Amino acid sequence: MWEASTWFPSCYTYLVEYVVKPLLKTEPDAAVIAKEAPNWHRLAGILDAQLAKSKWLAGDTVTIADIAVAAPMHVRKWQHLPLDDHPNLKRWMADVERLPCWQKTQGAVEQALQLK
Repeated sequence: MWEASTWFPSCYTYLVEYVVKPLLKTEPDAAVIAKEAPNWHRLAGILDAQLAKSKWLAGDTVTIADIAVAAPMHVRKWQHLPLDDHPNLKRWMADVERLPCWQKTQGAVEQALQLK
């Protein structure tokens, strides 16, 4: 529930501003990002702290929790998510992106959004 009620809305702000608006030929609003950034970093810090303790969110093996929490970051490169301040989260997301199930769907997402 944390992902759906808290994490997704924060990541969604970056998605709308940096992915959706350009697709609609509209400029991102820097003020919207600046307003959300402290909240996003707070939430990312929670994930980063958990991921400092284990490879995956719930331990040493990937679970549905990893997929659910990663989902709002599925186009992170284009969302401009500020992962550099959260090294464990950044490492984890790279691990998620190497999962065969993620790779199978990610290409379709990028193609549909014409992000390649």
